[in-house]
Amino acid sequence: MKNINLVIIILLISQLGLGQDIHFSQPTATPHVINPAFTGAGNAQFSLGGTYRNQWRSVSPTKTFETKNVFFDGRYCMKNNFVIGGGINFYHDQAGITNFITNHIQLSGSAHIKLNYRNKINSRKQYTFLGLGFGAGWAQKRLNRSALTFNDQFNTLTGNFDNNIPSSDMITNPKHHDWDIGTGIFLWHGGKQLFFNAGFALHHARSPRQNFLPEEEVLLKKRMVLHGGLVWKTNNDIVKEIGGRTVLQYQAPYLSSLISGDVGFNIGHSKSDKFSFHIGNGFRISGQVEDNSPVLVDAIIPSVGLNLDNFRISASYDINVSPLKKASGTKGGFELSIIQRFGEFCNSSVDCPKLF
Repeated sequence: MKNINLVIIILLISQLGLGQDIHFSQPTATPHVINPAFTGAGNAQFSLGGTYRNQWRSVSPTKTFETKNVFFDGRYCMKNNFVIGGGINFYHDQAGITNFITNHIQLSGSAHIKLNYRNKINSRKQYTFLGLGFGAGWAQKRLNRSALTFNDQFNTLTGNFDNNIPSSDMITNPKHHDWDIGTGIFLWHGGKQLFFNAGFALHHARSPRQNFLPEEEVLLKKRMVLHGGLVWKTNNDIVKEIGGRTVLQYQAPYLSSLISGDVGFNIGHSKSDKFSFHIGNGFRISGQVEDNSPVLVDAIIPSVGLNLDNFRISASYDINVSPLKKASGTKGGFELSIIQRFGEFCNSSVDCPKLF
């Protein structure tokens, strides 16, 4: 029975991968995946980041479900109230028994416009920024044809599927590619201690094709993202900051919501932004919303992170608490991310939003 459950889960995860985007548990480490308006929104002249995610090892120890994401972006100040950004993001995703691989590369640009400067009531320095972004990319999908079997390949003598039996559903070209576009907007407000942002992004605006059979027209559903974040700088010798964020994603018919928070502690009892240790927790809620299926808590996600001047490294783990835990043993996915920033940008003469 356990083997049957494993097979069902592996097939289910692989099938979902055909029509759903990748999901990460550390949204601040994959800003371009969340919103192209985040391009160039790091607190530096340039930012380079990478994320590695490996999941479902307990379900399928020999069949890999892993994702790698890399981004690079920068910003340029046109004038003190107008900053432009540009960047590139690439991810490679490999899923399941069919070795279903997705390679996606996206170029993005952004404009961050300052709407005001000071609080008129107490004259404290505060900023409000409007961010706009656009991304254009190209994706390639491919699979291992020899790992697939179809209904007409069932061998009634052995009671098993046999991919040596000819099939009428033959995939002649196991590779497919298409181009894509997306856009986004966010509002950021910050002062001396309190910062928050909220935004919306639309990915796959042109619904690119992703079918492997010529007689079928399978379009990738649009992905809509609502997100928000809040950070409070405590001005305390021990606790540096307390933050929380949420990312709500809808890609028909699936809804996913990631809610997380963390506390940052100063290293060496210093109030400097340069060195800190972070510990946090979060949870993901997911499910189908178009057939009245229940939306359930999918995972609990503890995390730790370390800031060393312009370098940040973070790790998290998805503890599976969905009905799949019977086969997964609550073991979901491990995720590791790093971000390196280069060059000072935000200073007394240049104001800009600082998202991560």
